[in-house]
Amino acid sequence: MLTVAETRQAWLGFFTDVDVRKLDYLLELRKTYHVHILSNTNPFVMSWARSPEFSPAGKPLDDYVEQLYLSYQIGYTKPAREIFDFMLKDSGMIPAETLFVDDGASNVRIGRELGFLTFQPENATDWREELAAAIVYYSSRNGNEVNDNLAGYN
Repeated sequence: MLTVAETRQAWLGFFTDVDVRKLDYLLELRKTYHVHILSNTNPFVMSWARSPEFSPAGKPLDDYVEQLYLSYQIGYTKPAREIFDFMLKDSGMIPAETLFVDDGASNVRIGRELGFLTFQPENATDWREELAAAIVYYSSRNGNEVNDNLAGYN
């Protein structure tokens, strides 16, 4: 039987260095947008992500986003509609004015069905330029502006 510490170490073995450029980009986005994370994750990963060990700057993930919506706390995982409903009710987001970013096709599909503007970057890529282009694209469309919410990714 594994100890809690061994289980945590096993989960964290999936992670390499956090890309500081992406974290800095999130801070830039927060100057204009509310940035939320809706994540299918577990307590082992979040114990690391919510600690100073997360970033080279000694900042936890919470410092880079406004709110974390975590599957293990909510009781549902993406793509279940209930996890989205919880986030929408709690945050007051309006899907038609919110860009939902996720690398999972089924998650993006349900996001679109729920009325979100969506963007699906390829996993493990530098998606910053593509995301900036998606924000410009959606913001330029009549009646479908990204007003002040970005949600998702993971």
